[in-house]
Amino acid sequence: MEFLVIDDSQTVRGFVRRTLEEAAPGCQIWEATDGKSAIRELTRRRVNLIITDLEMPGMDGAKLLSVLKGNALLAKKPVIVFSSSIQPSLTELFKESPQLRFLKKPSDRKTLSELVLSLSGQLEPSRP
Repeated sequence: MEFLVIDDSQTVRGFVRRTLEEAAPGCQIWEATDGKSAIRELTRRRVNLIITDLEMPGMDGAKLLSVLKGNALLAKKPVIVFSSSIQPSLTELFKESPQLRFLKKPSDRKTLSELVLSLSGQLEPSRP
């Protein structure tokens, strides 16, 4: 299983990395610090699940979600928005995206792990 973690905070990326390593032993984890670098990673990698913050420099998480939604291949990827600034207008905009979940920071490892595992039924197997 391959994950892409997008957050400008190294501390948060580390927290998510450790959580994923515990929830899905043997997984591959890629990291990006903003939406633009995430798009670059997504063109190079076949990730199964995306975990992104909203507040980031450059291309923020809301813009990234719009880009993902507009791409036929990427729109099918499960996404967890892990942010302290989840606005009702954003959840309303993406309410018809069944593969999108929102998790407010701060959160504990157990809650994040459970959310990742609940989405695992939607994950495509990694391909070489």
